[in-house]
Amino acid sequence: MTSDAIGLDFGTTNSALAVLSDGAARLARFRPRDGGEAAPVFRSIVFFDPSGQEPGKPAPHYCGPDAIGRYLATDGEGRLMQSMKSHLASRSLDSTVVFGRRYRLEELIGGIVRALRLSAEADLGPLDGPVVAGRPIRFVGAKTASDDAFAEGRLRRALALGGPPPTPSVSQRACRPRCFWEDSSRSLWARSRSTRVELRSCRRFVRPTAASRTRSAISGCSWTTTSSTGATRT
Repeated sequence: MTSDAIGLDFGTTNSALAVLSDGAARLARFRPRDGGEAAPVFRSIVFFDPSGQEPGKPAPHYCGPDAIGRYLATDGEGRLMQSMKSHLASRSLDSTVVFGRRYRLEELIGGIVRALRLSAEADLGPLDGPVVAGRPIRFVGAKTASDDAFAEGRLRRALALGGPPPTPSVSQRACRPRCFWEDSSRSLWARSRSTRVELRSCRRFVRPTAASRTRSAISGCSWTTTSSTGATRT
């Protein structure tokens, strides 16, 4: 669907996506491929299963609810990765090798975002429109403004890798949020002790007020097919 905005929260533990179209918001529900119950949150995890790996090719990977299902089905015989958002500010963690294939942190996060998008499209239909994505008030491990900018840059690249080919373009400037989640008690971008977004209370999309302009968000990424930037697929 063509949307006024696509709202994305890539969380440390859970992620969520919603669309705003013609003044109405709709929250995506994610259904496992095994036909299990759909849920409004997508676990921010990836599981690599070496049992299905072919010679010279990367090990198959599963994201979100499919990662949990495959992890349980294989009794954990593989590599489960989680909380990757917490490492975005770390310059020492550039990449890791998983069953013979090296992956950059941005690729791993981008793979999860891509799986989330495809699962959301199975519920909402094709997504086409500007993306507004949340970011922490301060990234885990970021001690300076330079660390924070470094982490946001990595997150931007990861979100871009999650778009349909060709990769969407991402603005290089800092943007104020054009819309944010809100319920009767607090907003999606509200500052909290953990600076982590709580998604379960989200209810509707509203336009930002003057008071909301200091809240953190990343915008400028459009999931369309107009960019010529290439992407590395995992």
